[in-house]
Amino acid sequence: MKKNKREHKQISLQEINDKRAILIEETSKFGLNSQRVLKVSEELDTMIINYMRDRK
Repeated sequence: MKKNKREHKQISLQEINDKRAILIEETSKFGLNSQRVLKVSEELDTMIINYMRDRK
Protein backbone atom coordinates (compact mmCIF):
# COMPACT_ATOMS: atom_id res chain seq x y z
CA MET A 1 0.00 0.00 0.00
CA LYS A 2 1.31 3.43 -0.95
CA LYS A 3 1.41 5.96 1.87
CA ASN A 4 0.38 9.55 1.39
CA LYS A 5 3.28 11.95 2.04
CA ARG A 6 0.90 14.35 3.74
CA GLU A 7 -0.38 12.01 6.41
CA HIS A 8 -1.76 13.70 9.47
CA LYS A 9 -3.29 12.69 12.75
CA GLN A 10 -7.04 12.69 12.95
CA ILE A 11 -8.35 15.97 14.31
CA SER A 12 -11.30 16.14 16.69
CA LEU A 13 -13.87 18.91 16.88
CA GLN A 14 -12.64 19.61 20.40
CA GLU A 15 -9.12 20.27 19.10
CA ILE A 16 -10.54 22.62 16.47
CA ASN A 17 -12.59 24.47 19.08
CA ASP A 18 -9.56 24.70 21.38
CA LYS A 19 -7.46 26.20 18.56
CA ARG A 20 -10.29 28.62 17.74
CA ALA A 21 -10.33 29.78 21.37
CA ILE A 22 -6.57 30.34 21.21
CA LEU A 23 -7.02 32.34 18.00
CA ILE A 24 -9.63 34.58 19.64
CA GLU A 25 -7.42 35.11 22.69
CA GLU A 26 -4.31 35.87 20.61
CA THR A 27 -6.29 38.28 18.42
CA SER A 28 -7.49 40.25 21.43
CA LYS A 29 -3.93 40.43 22.85
CA PHE A 30 -1.87 41.08 19.72
CA GLY A 31 -4.27 42.43 17.09
CA LEU A 32 -5.62 41.00 13.89
CA ASN A 33 -2.52 41.65 11.79
CA SER A 34 0.16 40.18 14.06
CA GLN A 35 2.37 37.38 12.79
CA ARG A 36 1.46 35.35 15.86
CA VAL A 37 -2.26 35.52 15.02
CA LEU A 38 -1.59 34.73 11.37
CA LYS A 39 0.31 31.57 12.37
CA VAL A 40 -2.50 30.35 14.64
CA SER A 41 -5.07 31.15 11.95
CA GLU A 42 -3.15 29.11 9.38
CA GLU A 43 -2.88 26.21 11.84
CA LEU A 44 -6.64 26.36 12.42
CA ASP A 45 -7.28 26.42 8.66
CA THR A 46 -5.11 23.32 8.22
CA MET A 47 -6.89 21.53 11.05
CA ILE A 48 -10.31 22.27 9.53
CA ILE A 49 -9.21 21.17 6.06
CA ASN A 50 -7.81 17.91 7.43
CA TYR A 51 -10.94 17.32 9.51
CA MET A 52 -13.19 17.81 6.49
CA ARG A 53 -10.95 15.64 4.30
CA ASP A 54 -11.08 12.82 6.88
CA ARG A 55 -14.88 12.94 6.96
CA LYS A 56 -15.15 12.00 3.27
